[in-house]
Amino acid sequence: MFHEIVGLSAKQKASADYRSFEGDGSPYLKVPGLKKIKAVRVGQVDVPLTIEQQIPTDATLKNFETQTVEMVKLVNTPEGEQVLLRNLQSNDGMWQKGVPVYVAGDWESAKGAAPKPEGAQ
Repeated sequence: MFHEIVGLSAKQKASADYRSFEGDGSPYLKVPGLKKIKAVRVGQVDVPLTIEQQIPTDATLKNFETQTVEMVKLVNTPEGEQVLLRNLQSNDGMWQKGVPVYVAGDWESAKGAAPKPEGAQ
């Protein structure tokens, strides 16, 4: 098993689904216009959107249940900006400074289109 090549393939670059960002060392990654996450990659490593964990259901530690845990979550800030949050189990919840982050998803506007001015319909 090997990591994929850093960066996007020509097909991914041409796709309207993929956008490239850069981490700033904070727990928030601004992703303007993102409506739904399809995939996230930090540098050459794919970040799973969810993982399955076994959680004990009693003090005996003999009985467990499986829970799905989000590793990346899309939220809006109080200012209305879309940001990705990273689970604390994934790099302590931080987006590494200077590292490229590739996000595939559904976006409000076409790739390269100018954002709509505030108040525009």
